[in-house]
Amino acid sequence: MLEINNLNASLGKFVLNVDHYSTGGRKNFIMGENGAGKSSFLKAISGIIDSTGEIILNGEHVEKLPPWKRRITYIPQNLLLFPQYNVRQNLAISIRYGHGDYNIYREVVDLMHLSDLLDKNTWELSGGQQQRVAVARAVISKPKLLLMDEPFSMQDERSRMSMVISVAELLERYDIDYIYVTHNSRDLELGFDTLSIMSNGRIIESVKSIEDLRYYESASLLDFRNVVRIDGKYYRLSERSVIPSDRGYPAICNRSGQGYVCSIRIGDENYFITSSVMADHFQFDLSSAKEMISSGESSA
Repeated sequence: MLEINNLNASLGKFVLNVDHYSTGGRKNFIMGENGAGKSSFLKAISGIIDSTGEIILNGEHVEKLPPWKRRITYIPQNLLLFPQYNVRQNLAISIRYGHGDYNIYREVVDLMHLSDLLDKNTWELSGGQQQRVAVARAVISKPKLLLMDEPFSMQDERSRMSMVISVAELLERYDIDYIYVTHNSRDLELGFDTLSIMSNGRIIESVKSIEDLRYYESASLLDFRNVVRIDGKYYRLSERSVIPSDRGYPAICNRSGQGYVCSIRIGDENYFITSSVMADHFQFDLSSAKEMISSGESSA
């Protein structure tokens, strides 16, 4: 388990300021807009950038340890493969110089379809192949905590989901916790122990279920907007029927692509709608929502 308290770091004009963060199990995800501080947060946890505050891993304070002694492995977006080595040599580095495990090496090579790439130079690989090598190398190092920064962003959708599932199973088998930064909300469909949302260098909320989300700051979560719970069922609604109500509510709208994403708060709940027009309020129509329920249209 990872626990963080009062973590602060400055990178130019950007300030990372995380009051508290803790993992809630094996699978932990972080989402947020570009520039929210996700990568900086992982770098601070791993010790790549200087920070102040407490970083406690499995009950041990590691904030004063150098990166190579923390047993925390970080996979950055630029992967940091060694261009002077081939794939086999890149994978074997942690076995030769660290805590790498040869049994994991053999399993990962097979699982991630790397057998035919072992003698290739890293610069000969596609972006997706390089990502697989970087993830495999990290798993082989057998860390106590694995930090992954959009590790499969260059994979096609089918390959990406297959890799996510395979790596999750492998990390479960070898008792490795992980924090996974993603912009793809489909990754959440595989389940998670915690989902944290970052904005402006802060963790603004952490939840254990999509149902508990209140602040949809990330455009990655658009798949979960325009969804409302009615009588225990979920429906994806249109501009004509967002929330069953007989009156309008104030809305806060922000441009998103060619349209707008608008947030409406009713009681203790936040609801969202994508709209083609800017509006100060929306008039929600219960009758059209009822029609959708009766027809089963847009049931999530």
